Amino acid sequence: LDVSELREAEQALLETKAQYQTIVEASPTAILVARDGRYTYANAAAAEMLGCEDPRELVGKPLAALLREEDAEE
Repeated sequence: LDVSELREAEQALLETKAQYQTIVEASPTAILVARDGRYTYANAAAAEMLGCEDPRELVGKPLAALLREEDAEE
């Protein structure tokens, strides 16, 4: 395998990742990502919707922590 081809593919992947990250972070739609019952990512729109100043406040919180009491009982 040609190393230059591998480096080009890696660079293209990094550029694509950066583009998607920019889109998600700038999105006016709330975007939350969870894994194993906890939030691993939140964009600014999600933080604003949930009353947080910084999206990082949501990372690590359990999914249930953000439910309203009446929703959690259902």
